[in-house]
Amino acid sequence: MSTKKQAFLMLAVILFVIAIGWIGFFYRQHSSGSAGANTETVAKVRIAQVQLATMHKKITAYGSVIAAPENSRVSVVPFESKVSRVMVTPGQMVRSGTVLMEVEPSHSAMLGLEEAELAQKTAAIDVEQARKRLELKLGTIQELTQAQQALQLAQVRIANLESRGMKNGQVIAQTDGLISKVDAQPGQIVPAGNPLIEIAAGDKLEIRLGVEPADAAQLTTGLNVEIHNVNATEPNNIIGHVRLVSQRINPSTRLVDVIVAVPERCPLLLDTYVRGKIIVASRKTLSVPRSAVLIDGEHYSIFTVKEGKAVKHTISVGLEDDRQVEIITDRLKANDPVVIEGNYELDDGMAVEAEDTL
Repeated sequence: MSTKKQAFLMLAVILFVIAIGWIGFFYRQHSSGSAGANTETVAKVRIAQVQLATMHKKITAYGSVIAAPENSRVSVVPFESKVSRVMVTPGQMVRSGTVLMEVEPSHSAMLGLEEAELAQKTAAIDVEQARKRLELKLGTIQELTQAQQALQLAQVRIANLESRGMKNGQVIAQTDGLISKVDAQPGQIVPAGNPLIEIAAGDKLEIRLGVEPADAAQLTTGLNVEIHNVNATEPNNIIGHVRLVSQRINPSTRLVDVIVAVPERCPLLLDTYVRGKIIVASRKTLSVPRSAVLIDGEHYSIFTVKEGKAVKHTISVGLEDDRQVEIITDRLKANDPVVIEGNYELDDGMAVEAEDTL
């Protein structure tokens, strides 16, 4: 066989093999397409029921436990004093009559007392001399009267200083309660009239919450408030009510103070950090779990299941909490099955295999 014939034969064999390969490829593509056209995608989802429930609109705020001001007693120092000893600490329960603090007059206060005592002695001498001059016809009744008035004034000043405890040195609790604040430390000089210790009735506590100014406009007295100890592992289930909504912004927090009254003997300690949920609106409405609601452009949507198919519904949302969302639509009713898992993969009309939520 010649070289040309061998080359021609080899080329024919190669072309034949290529042709067989292309035929097999197109056959497989055709078979795969036919099988795909006859197989419908079935999505596995979990469903729950639309519920008719009472929903609440709540404003969440944070704050702390404080002593009710109308039940607090503040001990003040009646004269300029130096603090010698402090026997109590904030948070301590005390009984009426307990010695809270020991104080002593400052050098200035002692100087004032000594001046008053000296003025009293001098006035007493003047009275005696005026009386003798009058007896000797060397003085007048007017001089004696003036000396007696000066003595009386000095005696009143001494009595006033002594009545303010200048010689006592102890600050004593006037009522049973809880030490909420200690305003002085040992060695400190405290001006007359300044507070030393604040005592709060142990069973008279309140909550001070800080609310955003925009939210404060929705609040009125009497609204219920759910109180939770932020650091507690279990909920406290304490319900209070709004007693006061401040009409100013607290310069320290830049928030509006809201005072919440709580039941007596509330199981919270003074200065406990708390979270308050103020209920500003309530209504009975259709609701679904939060996971059922999808953001759909500028709207919201959910999927229900009917006859094994996914049905898409465009809805509006209203009140919501940590678990449920109010849905606003006239196409759904209570107990309708709504998809809560697998809904991100669904299209309207898609076949689904639904599993009820336990």
